[in-house]
Amino acid sequence: MKVPLVWNVCERESAESGRYRIMQSLHWFDELHTGGDKVPEREPLGATAIDELEADFRVNLPISYKDIVTVHHGDGPLQSDFVVHARTGIQKRGLGRFLEIERWQDSNVYEHAEYMINDVVPFAEDGGGNLICFDYRGKRRREDPSIAFWDHELGADDLLPVADSFEAFIDLLFVPQDIIEDLTDQGLLPEGLVR
Repeated sequence: MKVPLVWNVCERESAESGRYRIMQSLHWFDELHTGGDKVPEREPLGATAIDELEADFRVNLPISYKDIVTVHHGDGPLQSDFVVHARTGIQKRGLGRFLEIERWQDSNVYEHAEYMINDVVPFAEDGGGNLICFDYRGKRRREDPSIAFWDHELGADDLLPVADSFEAFIDLLFVPQDIIEDLTDQGLLPEGLVR
């Protein structure tokens, strides 16, 4: 399966209307050509792996997350940085990569969920031991989780709010300046990457 360089993430607004809201187009590290060699393509996840995850955690994952992780499990987007409002002030954080869904893979959701409180499901890591999570706590959150950041140096229930939804989280992501400079120097900066 050939995966496009730009993955437009869509959310079905309603099954009846069939309307979609397009979020930010994400660019992926594993889709760049480096030295003429393309990184080997990932095998897309089967629906069974995602269904099992939802059943095991008793949640409904956002459709747009399922769209992304089906193809880009274990990968990270070029737009990786976001801002967190912590007690000590505003902090820039990063999304290193989306966690694997299948239990047999290294660095998977199940492995990292052991550190979480109930109704919090990790979906990405920052590369430094911290996790980005779906926060399903509260009645209205069963279908529409907010996004929270878990710093491993804080307590398990001390989550920093990041965004009201997964789609809002994706819209917050931006490309770190050092990545822009590296890609520009190599002539690999995708068109439309910097907004």
